[in-house]
Amino acid sequence: MHIIKNEPNPIFETLWLLHTSQHGQEFDELFIQSLSDLGLDGKEIFETKFDDYRKYVHSFTENRKDSEFDDFFFGEPKESIITILLFLLIDMPELFDDFEAITDEKINEYLVAVVGESLQMKEEEYAEIITFEQIFSLLMSSPLPDGMKWKLSSVMREPRKYIGALVEQINDNLPNFEAAYSLVKDNLAPFIKDYERVMENKSDKAFFDLVDKAYDDEVTIYPTIIQPVILMALTGSAYYGLLVDSIIRGDSYESRKNTMLMQFKVLSDNSKFTILRSIKEEPKYSTQLVEELHLSA
Repeated sequence: MHIIKNEPNPIFETLWLLHTSQHGQEFDELFIQSLSDLGLDGKEIFETKFDDYRKYVHSFTENRKDSEFDDFFFGEPKESIITILLFLLIDMPELFDDFEAITDEKINEYLVAVVGESLQMKEEEYAEIITFEQIFSLLMSSPLPDGMKWKLSSVMREPRKYIGALVEQINDNLPNFEAAYSLVKDNLAPFIKDYERVMENKSDKAFFDLVDKAYDDEVTIYPTIIQPVILMALTGSAYYGLLVDSIIRGDSYESRKNTMLMQFKVLSDNSKFTILRSIKEEPKYSTQLVEELHLSA
């Protein structure tokens, strides 16, 4: 069952706005280069198609509430541990509803499962990883980049400290997301209508085939502004970039889409996360989990 939302997920958007706003023009250049690598005129597309995206990010950046943990979480555009913590934050709404009830053990149990599954471990194997010494050994054996291993080990040594700080910063910046979204919402209405049409008609057959293959039960699908050229899924939720169809629309729509989109391996049904597909050579600041976790296509 598909539950279609016509507005972005505030947590998803705010997290990536925090990340994007930390790096400024560097991300613009990465976007242009990534589009150019697809054989497109990256500069022209960015200047003509990304005006509202730039307004959105600029509005958020002007009012962004910083944190002493900014550099820790958002300092590295290519190896940010946000690519791992995203799953935790989206999959556990109780982090935002009642953080005081969350234990260190519950946070680490989830993160151990994410890393364990990236190593293709069975659930009964990673379920026995409880002590920090065991967690540290697991992290060091994972294919994550070294910088991510060490930061994730810090998080898992003091989970409530680090995750609590990140949850607090997201909560503090939700009003800034809402203000930025309000600024561009009317201009984005045509893109939302295109997205709704795709969702209603299920015209992006490859996307829906993969969604249906990945989920036995219901999945909630959101449009995303901050990740405008990706299609991806987390546990129970999927995200459809608002500019995907606009960028590749034309006479050669299907051939262009087949060229641009890379289908990634769909992990087993009991996986904590599944990447469905993403724009080939997507912007380097986006979730590069297939590459970073060494998942085969």
